[in-house]
Amino acid sequence: MSKRIFLPLSLLLAVFLVAGVFCVVKFGVAGVATSANLANSVPFKFTGFKVGDLIFRRGNGADSLLIALVSDFKYSHVGVVVSVSPVLIIHATTDDDVARPNQVIVSKLEEFLRLGSKFGVGRVGLTEAQRGEFARNLRLRLGEKFLLKERVATKTNLYCTTLVEQELGKFVDFRPAYTRLDTPLFKGEFLLPKAIFYDKNVEILYENE
Repeated sequence: MSKRIFLPLSLLLAVFLVAGVFCVVKFGVAGVATSANLANSVPFKFTGFKVGDLIFRRGNGADSLLIALVSDFKYSHVGVVVSVSPVLIIHATTDDDVARPNQVIVSKLEEFLRLGSKFGVGRVGLTEAQRGEFARNLRLRLGEKFLLKERVATKTNLYCTTLVEQELGKFVDFRPAYTRLDTPLFKGEFLLPKAIFYDKNVEILYENE
């Protein structure tokens, strides 16, 4: 079952105006995070990662602000920890790395954190063997093209949440609820980070706010 969310055009336009000003002030015209942004980021104190953990983020970009708005939720993005020494995160993203846009990438923890303000860590009850296979499967997806469209039975989307859904669903009964959006930009059913955060399989271990 999916939920339905409506959003007026005037509100969307206001969001993009505010987001545009925010990005220019915080990131500069090119939208690239600077060392000053990293220095001013919200403290992140979790250190007990396991391979396969989920890490949620409230991003600073316009797209993240829009996702947070339409979902009425504190996080707009999710990735998966595939290494703990160093901590590496695989996620599907549009612009975390300007050299690798619109694809599945691997990021260092500090790279993932510097583009956000709120963070959470969740864990699913997997065996050690399953955690390893989960991470290996995700590495095989690196470089795949980001694709954000409404859910259609005959096509497979690939964005941050569906990457998690597709790979984690190989090990547990993982069926997070899609949300039906009815906005000028998004129409149809989409899988939002909120659904994964509240899924019965996910235990939340840490939030920095």
